[in-house]
Amino acid sequence: MLFQLFVETEVRDMGSTQTHDKCPRCDYDYAMFDFYYRIQAQYVFCERCGYSYKHDQEGEEESFGVGSFRVMPVQGAGVLGSFDKLEDREQFLKDFKDGKMVDEEGKQPKELTYTFLENGEWFIYDLVNDETKPFPTLPFWAEEDKEEE
Repeated sequence: MLFQLFVETEVRDMGSTQTHDKCPRCDYDYAMFDFYYRIQAQYVFCERCGYSYKHDQEGEEESFGVGSFRVMPVQGAGVLGSFDKLEDREQFLKDFKDGKMVDEEGKQPKELTYTFLENGEWFIYDLVNDETKPFPTLPFWAEEDKEEE
């Protein structure tokens, strides 16, 4: 269901460069490009449309997805991924409504969102606050930097 952004490897001295560039699918300017130069692996992920691309020792894989999701727990690291098909997104929504998206203490995430395309425009749906907004022009990490200035 979700595209893994990071690869497990036994190489201890990994080195990578991370940048953003235009998504080859939806033209969003902030798709994440991650290049592991010591093992010649490349990963691409678009948080808007869910596009993902992987090229590593195991081969090449590309997924066009139907949107992405972000889960930010109350404590700990979050998860960013994509839906392969609409049924995956519907299951994600059902799991939330059924109370299945909670941490070990039974707390729901502080942020739980997914993206979708409607009438040619991208939106982000916030399940915690039950609200839909236009997908932001800047990615979440750039918005956080802007707020600190």
